[in-house]
Amino acid sequence: MKSMHKDGSVSLAGPVGNIKDKGSVGEKGSRLVEFGVMCGKDAEGNGIWHTVAAWNVLADVARTLAKGDAVHVDGRLNTREYEGKTYTTVNAEYIGICRPQAEQATGPQSADTQHGFTEIDDDELPF
Repeated sequence: MKSMHKDGSVSLAGPVGNIKDKGSVGEKGSRLVEFGVMCGKDAEGNGIWHTVAAWNVLADVARTLAKGDAVHVDGRLNTREYEGKTYTTVNAEYIGICRPQAEQATGPQSADTQHGFTEIDDDELPF
């Protein structure tokens, strides 16, 4: 079976940290949102964080993120140097957001009630 990943591709999964909406950048006015994803802890128990850059349509998706949301990001590594330091970011190609149903519901109703489903007792089932 062939891998879905290309050379230089990575997958990250973990909670979202800081979110920075950079607005429109560059001559083309591309939309950019950067956010951190914690993917583990080091020997001292400190979080290992990776910076994700979400451009254009994915920037719009990233704007819906909240600190602590669980995400899955597929992307490509981008390494650059600035003032003698090396920085690596993940340019997102896919962002999946994992939220409990209760948090996705709006208003006082549950998600099931909003979509026309009502809870029934097992004794009411005909089988």
